[in-house]
Amino acid sequence: MVIALRESDKMAEEVVVMLKENVIFMGYTISYKHHRKGFAYEMLSALIAFLHVF
Repeated sequence: MVIALRESDKMAEEVVVMLKENVIFMGYTISYKHHRKGFAYEMLSALIAFLHVF
């Protein structure tokens, strides 16, 4: 999954979710240009809420 900026459609971050033996592994990378802007918190909060549906 790639998160893009609305204004420019440029990639801000990338998310990887893997399921292995009933364990969910999550990883993400954020462009250094977008550090400390709350993107990781917003994205991971939404992803965790989504995964709780399963």
